[in-house]
Amino acid sequence: MKNYEIHNNKSRSFYTYLLVIITIFTLTTKSYAMKLEDDTYILAVGKKGAQRLDIQNAVLKEETENHLKAAGLSAGQIVWDIGCGNGVMLPFLAKTVGERGHVYAMDISEEQLALAKLRISSEGLKNVTLLHGDIGSEQNLPVGEADLVYMRLILMHVKDPDKVVAVVKTLLKEGGVVASQESIMSTTQNFSNQLIFREYVETLMTLGQTKGVDYDIGSRLQLLYEQAGYGKTKVTFSQPKASLKQIKDILILGAMEWKDKSIGAGIVSHEKVDGWIEAFNEWPEDEKTFSDFPTKQAYVLAWKS
Repeated sequence: MKNYEIHNNKSRSFYTYLLVIITIFTLTTKSYAMKLEDDTYILAVGKKGAQRLDIQNAVLKEETENHLKAAGLSAGQIVWDIGCGNGVMLPFLAKTVGERGHVYAMDISEEQLALAKLRISSEGLKNVTLLHGDIGSEQNLPVGEADLVYMRLILMHVKDPDKVVAVVKTLLKEGGVVASQESIMSTTQNFSNQLIFREYVETLMTLGQTKGVDYDIGSRLQLLYEQAGYGKTKVTFSQPKASLKQIKDILILGAMEWKDKSIGAGIVSHEKVDGWIEAFNEWPEDEKTFSDFPTKQAYVLAWKS
């Protein structure tokens, strides 16, 4: 119970109980959780998706950190990272809240959590607890304990984002805040006039529709929180800077990850996707020229009151 020494006796007892509940939840719903992941999340997890996520984080990191600072992230807070993935943001969160604070990182994928565990171990972080579960279906979470909940590019992968937003609200204490970031995928089409690029984006959007998810959810992100009864909300839109090599690599790695699912859904042929990848591979390896990242991002802050 070393990780819980920072809390008072009441909190220690409560969070010990929480870990027991999460463990039971993990054991009894593992097959359901992995099925949900397979149904809605089209990208790779674990080591297969790590390279793309690391590149993506390099692009988004500065604006994400600014977003969290605007949310008031500070020492001593209890923070939840929902959909933490392989843990790319955990070092920043854990080091900012410090030894008096704590970070609870939840993900539906055990493969992602395995990588997150390695990351926090290598960083020597003692104030992070990893939890395996589905935020949209979990009913045994603490109520009114979190100062801040962080979610990045999560709602675009779930069929019922309204439910997730409502569950997250129960985690927050009065005055607590959600820092939520989502994409507006259709804006990606404006990046290039090349036919192969537009076909790539259109296929990706269609695949999302077949999965029952909304890759343009960033355009209505603030409304989701307002309709869920949050108090004050604030939204900003941005396209962070990325090198042409970073953009190229994300396109190629992404296509390799969702290729089989798009082919399996009958949306595109094997030859078509291979043609895109081959064409993108011919783009220059330019690490010094920067452009706006193709996909517009929405950053929402929503306070519980």
